Amino acid sequence: MNREQAIDIMFGHAKEAAEAAGLLTVWSNVAGEQPTEENWCHPYIKHVDGKQRGFTAKGKRRYRQIGVLWIKIYVLVGDGTTNHVPITQKILDYFQKLRISNISYVNIRAVEDKAHGRFFVTDFITDFSYDVFN
Repeated sequence: MNREQAIDIMFGHAKEAAEAAGLLTVWSNVAGEQPTEENWCHPYIKHVDGKQRGFTAKGKRRYRQIGVLWIKIYVLVGDGTTNHVPITQKILDYFQKLRISNISYVNIRAVEDKAHGRFFVTDFITDFSYDVFN
């Protein structure tokens, strides 16, 4: 797996989690305005490191890529936390139950922010790692 494939897989997980939570996914590289009348999220992937971990039996170099998958969750302000808590929990549940072998998600957490205009914002954050062979 290369970096582009890993990004596609992680964005796919973010979209599946958002759909399970009933959120519209807004991508930063797609033109358009942010929704104003529905709950939505904005996923980001930030790589922070890539160190060589060793060699395979066939002499290929093994690199560990690590970073953060960040999903900003925007839920319309309604009646306190009754709207955003179950939505955020569905995202947490999706990633906590996800079992795949090529990308590892650890330190899965949600950080409540505050109301921004019409929306209450929560940051879903998970650290990821995967290996690249060259």
